Amino acid sequence: MSLESQIADLVTEAKGLIATFNGKKAEINAAVSAAIAAIPSNAKTYYINTVIGDDKAAGTAAAPLKSLKQALYNTPAGGQVVCYLQTDHLLDTNVAIDNRVLHICSDTQGVKRKLRCAYYPTNDGAATWLGGFVSYYGGQVL
Repeated sequence: MSLESQIADLVTEAKGLIATFNGKKAEINAAVSAAIAAIPSNAKTYYINTVIGDDKAAGTAAAPLKSLKQALYNTPAGGQVVCYLQTDHLLDTNVAIDNRVLHICSDTQGVKRKLRCAYYPTNDGAATWLGGFVSYYGGQVL
């Protein structure tokens, strides 16, 4: 076999490897794009109404949640949630803001909703604590 034919065979093999690589690369890129598109959004918006809300509801203006705590539970770790208060809110427990960002706003421009902290007994009744927010792992309340 001549050197020229060996070089031609190598070039043909190299072109085949390059074509195979390009095909696999396209498959990998498509799979990564599909995986990224399947990740749920970390930004959530919920409406909170302590009078008519239900923590099993969707959290929309028409079907609000009852508590800020549920809005946080519905938000993935590392995410942020904007909660629009439709009524004043009594905070009679501690709410953990664990690796999330919580924004609290009024649902109606110009209307100032109240967020009041209240005392509550501990489970064993040995102490009384004031409800509030407890931040862990970078949690923030705005």
